[in-house]
Amino acid sequence: MRFFFFIIICLLLSFGCRNSFQKSRPQIRGICLLTADKSTTLDGITSIDSTWVFKFFKDDHVIYKLPKIEYKDSRTKMRNDTIDLEFFNPDTTFRYFVAKNNSDFGIEYDNNLNRKNKVNMDSLLKEIGVHPSMFGAYKLDLGKPAKIEKQTTDIQIEKYLNKKLVEDDSDSIYRYFDKSLVEINFSFSPSLDKEKNSKLFKTSFIHTYNDKKVNRKNILRSEFYSEFKRISIVDPSFYISLIKKYEHDKKIMGLSKL
Repeated sequence: MRFFFFIIICLLLSFGCRNSFQKSRPQIRGICLLTADKSTTLDGITSIDSTWVFKFFKDDHVIYKLPKIEYKDSRTKMRNDTIDLEFFNPDTTFRYFVAKNNSDFGIEYDNNLNRKNKVNMDSLLKEIGVHPSMFGAYKLDLGKPAKIEKQTTDIQIEKYLNKKLVEDDSDSIYRYFDKSLVEINFSFSPSLDKEKNSKLFKTSFIHTYNDKKVNRKNILRSEFYSEFKRISIVDPSFYISLIKKYEHDKKIMGLSKL
């Protein structure tokens, strides 16, 4: 009987310690938001023009991490009658924008975490292309999908055939949903997320040109897509300290109500 009670006590202590550890462990999530324009020419050459933004969440705080690329070297090169300026040795640093969820203003920090400016968050989100008002194309009613593919238990892809009104319209649209991302505090389309009981994490607009009607740039196929991916956070303490710095700087700047 004593042994039975001893086992019960151990189990309770184990659960309590485990539960305490889970509560004390920093809960930070991060995603990478990517927008890309991909094109393939008749020569088989593929080029991608892309931009990306990192977003981190902790409790009621949000951090946007933006890359800033500067080139150390450049040179001019003559091509026929045209002078091209080429850049070399890129140096990538980052800017950080910290705010509370749904706050009108945040604070900007440079790569060395020096406090820079008070920032209007609405203007920032529009500037970097992640404002909800810019996601209208992802919420369109496309009717019934022509094909549904179940990649995994969580991931589902829906293909839609688009009725083209002009030549440059997409001829097909793909939507990617992932149920494992429902806890992420970001959405391209809250209505679709709710309808599918999942998370729309990527939308792809594809245009395939007829060989006889290839456009002037010799492009055979083009794809424009936006997506977000969950990322691993190597050093959570960095973002914890940044949030603490933000809370401290708010008081110094007289922005304690942010």
